[in-house]
Amino acid sequence: YSWEILAKWGDPLFTKGKWFDHYSRGTGESQELAFGDNNDGMDTFYTKDGKTIIAVNNEYVNRSIIYDNRSSKLPETADDVRKGKAGHGVSIFEISNANGKWEIVRDSKYNRRITADSRMEITGPARGHDLLKTISDPTGTLSLGTWNNCGNGKTPWGTYLACEENFNGYFSNTDPNADIPPEFKRYGISTKDWGYAWGKFDDRFNWDLEPNEPNRAGYVVEIDPLNPSSTPKKRTALGRFKHENAEVVLGRNNEVIVYLGDDERGEYLYKFVSSRKYNQNGDNSKVLEDGDLFVAKFNDNGRGKWLPLTPKTTGMKSKAEIAIHTRMAASAAGGTTMDRPEWVAANPLKAEAYVALTNNKNRGKKPNAGGDDTSVNGP
Repeated sequence: YSWEILAKWGDPLFTKGKWFDHYSRGTGESQELAFGDNNDGMDTFYTKDGKTIIAVNNEYVNRSIIYDNRSSKLPETADDVRKGKAGHGVSIFEISNANGKWEIVRDSKYNRRITADSRMEITGPARGHDLLKTISDPTGTLSLGTWNNCGNGKTPWGTYLACEENFNGYFSNTDPNADIPPEFKRYGISTKDWGYAWGKFDDRFNWDLEPNEPNRAGYVVEIDPLNPSSTPKKRTALGRFKHENAEVVLGRNNEVIVYLGDDERGEYLYKFVSSRKYNQNGDNSKVLEDGDLFVAKFNDNGRGKWLPLTPKTTGMKSKAEIAIHTRMAASAAGGTTMDRPEWVAANPLKAEAYVALTNNKNRGKKPNAGGDDTSVNGP
């Protein structure tokens, strides 16, 4: 086999974008027009007239590299933060094979950057809930941005699923000694971010100023790569946690099933089953808006079952609360704590799925963030 570089951090997707400058490491404006940093999940899409479109997650930025022009190796100005936010998200671009070499088609109508500042629509059971309302969005239906997208999924109707994972590391509090609410602790949200400093120049990342903003992150985002004017949609029906990927399969009756792993020690494996059926020749834009969410329960005999997450099984008031506080819902329902369930893959020939479990150094030593038992012979 052979390989060649197709796209690298800072490569412009548009002719108006500036080529990467090694001295400045780019600007906020140049990064918004260029390929993002740290690739993760990706997939390929094809137009009816034979064009090839690629969607790639840009999970995070290497701060010591992207800010190498700063003595601190960290963001110091508002434009530094703008650049960092633009380095996250999803890069979508057309490629072509010109003279035997694949390359980006700059200025293609399909090219776009989806970043931590891009407009998103909130859909599903949590849409409009009080826990999603903010100063900038009092309706709780529109949010800005997606970041730390890890793995991905692809739907039968040709859309891309970007999975928000470690969203917590971007939030902070102006008071480093503030009490952290238990629902924030469960998701790893602290008074300090991980060095991204977004809250220094954008109040929505300070949870004392915008206490509901963290509730608007941690979802699967559905994107239509072949419709560049479409608005990405946060699918709250698929739950809120540290998503790894979204493995999509069709059930016997064309219901859409999505397997989802929560990539943290002592967390859970989930399954979503849509209420609407997949229509091969119809409109599937709302299939992922509503359905049933389950958490996996494994038994000592090697078998298990899917436990439904409902107000009755979780003690929560509504499906909206379950969609927002999914980890707590899974704990209340009695799911089995797992060793960082990451990628889920389904067998295309029969009804079975495989889950990659990365590690759990805490197994048998301490509970998860919700206090659930993680002992070797636990429930």
